[in-house]
Amino acid sequence: MLFMKKTICIAAAIIAIISLSACGSQDTTGYVSSNADSLSVDSSENEIKESSTESEEDSTELPDGVIKYKKGMFKFASKDGKTYASFPSDFCKTNEDYLPTDGICLCTSDGRETLQLESIKCKGIEKEDLVTYLETTYPDAQVEISDSRLVICKMTTKDKSGNEVCALMKARVNDDGYNTAVLYFHKEDTKQSENLFNKITLL
Repeated sequence: MLFMKKTICIAAAIIAIISLSACGSQDTTGYVSSNADSLSVDSSENEIKESSTESEEDSTELPDGVIKYKKGMFKFASKDGKTYASFPSDFCKTNEDYLPTDGICLCTSDGRETLQLESIKCKGIEKEDLVTYLETTYPDAQVEISDSRLVICKMTTKDKSGNEVCALMKARVNDDGYNTAVLYFHKEDTKQSENLFNKITLL
């Protein structure tokens, strides 16, 4: 019974991921094939990106629950008052296509990348349970537990319009369930999106 309960909790989160309308309507194929440890940050690209977003930060009205954290970064606090995640300020607009019960869905100003932050309540779940579920449900996905004990998953999925998009997910399991961050993007934006993904921290 416990395993079935865990599976139901995991399935609810993944269904939300699949139904999300992400990254516009452009049809793309393929998934991110690099290893989790090779998601390296190109500092020169990031400096250019950060400088271009500084002025946007000052003029943008932030979504509920999102606050300025430090230069080029925002922080999101969940409804229960616990800090949930920090992430690049590139994600500055609410994506209304999916509204998590305990979380937030944001997109970049050009709409090409979408970040879903969500807290899933599921007492008793282990990292290995989540890994097993993802590997079974998405045979083509790359799933692993990182050195920092995060579950990392790379896959292709489809938005609600049926367009294929790439997805990078990281999840931190805790006593109450797990927190997850999922980044959706087009294949041609892989390098830029991996840089952004590296900066997302689950707290």
